[in-house]
Amino acid sequence: MKPHRLQIEAFGPFASAVEIDFDSLSDEGVFLIHGRTGAGKTFLLDALCFALYGEVSGDRNIKGLKSDHASPAAVPRVTLSFSCGGRRYRVSRTPAWSAPRSRGEGTTDKPAQAVLERESERGLEPISSRSSEVNREVEGLVGLNASQFRQVILLPQGRFAEVLRARADEREALLRTLFDTVLFDQAARWLEEQAKADRLRLLDQDRALTVLRQQAF
Repeated sequence: MKPHRLQIEAFGPFASAVEIDFDSLSDEGVFLIHGRTGAGKTFLLDALCFALYGEVSGDRNIKGLKSDHASPAAVPRVTLSFSCGGRRYRVSRTPAWSAPRSRGEGTTDKPAQAVLERESERGLEPISSRSSEVNREVEGLVGLNASQFRQVILLPQGRFAEVLRARADEREALLRTLFDTVLFDQAARWLEEQAKADRLRLLDQDRALTVLRQQAF
């Protein structure tokens, strides 16, 4: 998965619209996100993760992603353009938030929304507008689920030790996904089956030889 452009609005510490053009940054090969503590560096990565999976890293509350600095009526939104398998896609998400009522006082709860589209010469082709379906499509495109993406790409600060302490089967599942070891797993199973069949043939031959020796004497 290669990110191209990330757009953020009324999300976390970003009250106004912010756009990050990863293509222009990657021209140099490597780039650094830096700033003072609390400037919003981690939230940029959270926005990328949220756009893909509707989740954020660390202990952040998914229900509190609307920026406290934005106007009450501003719609929190994250949009990511990315490419996978030679195709380009755009995913947009809005977290659940409380909007002011159009009449009277109070607020109205707005549900989370997600839209996944494919970019083509004809424009944007809709793929799904249901959060659960968008999640499944993104997992299939990226090849990682949200948990694996956070472990590999967005390891939260102070959580490295947790990955090291993870159970062997959890690390094995993660590494298999990362390095696409399906072919090697199939080869290993085939070799195991062949070895088992050879052991059974040798056992049968030993039994036959034992019978022949007994008959000879």
